[in-house]
Amino acid sequence: MMVLDDVVVTSATLNSPATRSEPHPSSRLIFMTSEPPVLSFLERFNRSYHAWNQRPDGFYERKLGLLEGGFDANARMKGVSDVFTLAKFTVPSSSTSTVLSETNLLRTWTELRILHPLLDSVTATSAPDMSTAGLPANIPPSMMPVPEDLHFVYPGPRHAAERARKTFHRIPGTIQNNVEDWVETRLLNGRRKWLQQETCLSRVFLLQLGEGEWAVCFHMAHCVSDGVSATHLLADFFRLLASPQSTTAIESEHPPSRRLTPALEDSYPPLPPSCNNWGPGRRRFWWAAQKVMYDLRTRRERSTRSIPLPTRRLLPPVAVQPISRWPVLVVGQDNVRRLVKVAREGGVSMGNLIYAIVGTTISNYVGEEAARKADACQIGFPFNIRPFLGGERSENPESSIMLSFASIVVPAIPLKKGTKGREVKEVVLARAKLVGKQFRDHFKSQERLVLNSYLRSGERLRAARGLPPAEKGKVKEGGEEQGEFSSMPLGQSMNCSVVGNLDHVLPSTYPVQSSTSSSPLVLEITALRMGVRVRSAEILGEIWRFRGELTVAVGFDESVYERTMIEGFLAEFDRVLGSVVGEQSGEDVRVRARL
Repeated sequence: MMVLDDVVVTSATLNSPATRSEPHPSSRLIFMTSEPPVLSFLERFNRSYHAWNQRPDGFYERKLGLLEGGFDANARMKGVSDVFTLAKFTVPSSSTSTVLSETNLLRTWTELRILHPLLDSVTATSAPDMSTAGLPANIPPSMMPVPEDLHFVYPGPRHAAERARKTFHRIPGTIQNNVEDWVETRLLNGRRKWLQQETCLSRVFLLQLGEGEWAVCFHMAHCVSDGVSATHLLADFFRLLASPQSTTAIESEHPPSRRLTPALEDSYPPLPPSCNNWGPGRRRFWWAAQKVMYDLRTRRERSTRSIPLPTRRLLPPVAVQPISRWPVLVVGQDNVRRLVKVAREGGVSMGNLIYAIVGTTISNYVGEEAARKADACQIGFPFNIRPFLGGERSENPESSIMLSFASIVVPAIPLKKGTKGREVKEVVLARAKLVGKQFRDHFKSQERLVLNSYLRSGERLRAARGLPPAEKGKVKEGGEEQGEFSSMPLGQSMNCSVVGNLDHVLPSTYPVQSSTSSSPLVLEITALRMGVRVRSAEILGEIWRFRGELTVAVGFDESVYERTMIEGFLAEFDRVLGSVVGEQSGEDVRVRARL
């Protein structure tokens, strides 16, 4: 007898149909209080399990991968995790009527959805009956049944323009207040009304900010896009907007069969040939051994006491809708050049240096007393798996989610008050080298691709569906139990994604045609923001370079964390960075919550 995914497996169940390499039953519904049925590793890891199929009605469908399913469940049950990408841009007045005409905008959005089919897809079940008959009226989303066997369904290019028209929104008038206020109010908070998994996974909004100034905002379900693919989507959008191309040509050059994105699991390398030739017994034993090693490693990670950031109320939140806020710190070009020079001379990458600054900032901000109680400052990070897959996907990402997850540790030792200049630089560089070694060790390991990512994705799916991991706890307040909750998968201070230098991915200027001017005219992107509808009690850092500037955006749940704490963190990041580059930033670095 052995245990797989919290389900006891005996000799009788090993030979049952549910554990063989056959299609898994698709008509089952699960509630957040129920345990998921066993999906055997061999069945789920089969590279044909998530294959796209064309139905008799011409639609295409494939099963959601584990990570896609986790983000889909987050959206369905909790209304969180949606992605937004916002770009502010200018258009020459002589080209506005052409470039931003309704015809050109709709053509561009239609062509983009043809190039990236997941934008034009929905998630649905292949079960014959998905009605909610017999369920109570006005049932909250967190208690709605979640289909176990969800598929992406893509209707194909037919009627693509009509569907695009319904999901493109040109906001009338001029946005008098800051555009990020509009995004936070309309898209990131309150009821999730713009996206519904069964009907629409992406929308785009065009807003006028002033004479010749505009902003475009992509709003997408996280199951179809991550930060890397969202940036490439913006680049494709502006390229198509500035250089018209017929939709017919787009369809002929990029038929659906070449553009349908595989699941992350189907992009992993196949199992070793010896494993494929093993019988069921040996393969199940191999899977069980890997599961035990993963659980031991995860238990060790969970035992690390990371620096806690102060909260404004008891955790975990109970029936409280997260409030998404995204203040940012913008580091000017001069200090970015100095930071690049420090990294080069210190023999570390910019990413490693930034993670070291983040860890040092957290330790400094909480102070010596809080840091002394922790083992380390542990920072979780999602990372782009595409470079490890090879081929065209790593160069030209489709709209998809291709992420894996890990964490790095920075010493929980705050710098002494008054420490600055060369001493700060030496400490941060030493920590950057420690971070670099952890990254190298992780990325050399094969577990970055297969088992580690597979099992972590499985845990995220369980958490999204409201199912507890192996460890559970209770929070007590005044002697009363507040309720049972799922423990955090890692004892992390925060998650932080260093997206990298986007100047190589997203050009800031695009030549446009004008019938009234003979001189070259350009559409120019002047600012960029990105983020998500945060999950409950989440702190997520997004850091990127664009137009020579470094942007540090911190998304957080304001129902749990004080805004003053996040702004204090950004101010301390500014101070540490200023010491590392050898100059106080002054006006070159500015904390702002606006574009």
